[in-house]
Amino acid sequence: MLYQILALLIWSSSLIVGKLTYSMMDPVLVVQVRLIIAMIIVMPLFLRRWKKIDKPMRKQLWWLAFFNYTAVFLLQFIGLKYTSASSAVTMIGLEPLLVVFVGHFFFKTKQNGFTGYSVQWHLLAWQF
Repeated sequence: MLYQILALLIWSSSLIVGKLTYSMMDPVLVVQVRLIIAMIIVMPLFLRRWKKIDKPMRKQLWWLAFFNYTAVFLLQFIGLKYTSASSAVTMIGLEPLLVVFVGHFFFKTKQNGFTGYSVQWHLLAWQF
């Protein structure tokens, strides 16, 4: 639980720090520095597991990794130029809730009790 709280604090402060760095450097450079630090940490694990992945799936994984991490971080930090850090964190925090609603209304997926409880909790927390 302690590591989850620590990860939440680091993640939630990243957009606030990103907004402050606009006066010092370009947002693309901020994203590159973040990803280089993450690459240094994850590279030993990556090299160990990479050979076990099927070759046809590797190209799909590269595209998924690019769009899921690089493009999303870049778009979030570029979006900070046009809005405040608090509204950006609010929009990003609502993403899990929107995924549940899109899945329910467009794809007719059924949610379990925990999902319903967490949606109600998010709606209640959003009111305050």
